[in-house]
Amino acid sequence: MMLLADTVAYVALLAHDSTVVEAVTSNLNINFLYRAEPGDLIGTGSLRKRGRRLSLVNVVIHDGSGRAVAEASVTYAMP
Repeated sequence: MMLLADTVAYVALLAHDSTVVEAVTSNLNINFLYRAEPGDLIGTGSLRKRGRRLSLVNVVIHDGSGRAVAEASVTYAMP
């Protein structure tokens, strides 16, 4: 799930600013809420803050039944 959270956050960041392709994850915090049902997981990301050097993206991961199973906060550092 951490890989999914990081990937979703990076895509959300790129969707807002395509010039930050060299951004790197500086912090990833994830809270596991429930055990996910077997099957696909769906992540949705929202850009919370876009700064000059750091950006914060929140990610919610849902299982196939639509229940939120994890929430993540991902910080990216821009060169």
